[in-house]
Amino acid sequence: MKIEPVVGEVGRYFCQSGSEEHTRHLVDLLEDACGCADWTCRHRAHQAKFYAPYRCKHIVAVREFFLDEILETLKNEVTK
Repeated sequence: MKIEPVVGEVGRYFCQSGSEEHTRHLVDLLEDACGCADWTCRHRAHQAKFYAPYRCKHIVAVREFFLDEILETLKNEVTK
């Protein structure tokens, strides 16, 4: 999946759809939200049942991307 930060918006990323090559979803890490149909349809019921946020594959991918960016930045700062 291709992931791109939204310029000027902290914590927001576009994530390419896994099933539709020319579709991308807006993921907001600060709100733990995604614009995909899976997240839109399931997050409320999941939250009510498990008292935990629902994380679709796009949110999971963006969180991993974000963590990799942070770790790379930390590594670069430590090795200066």
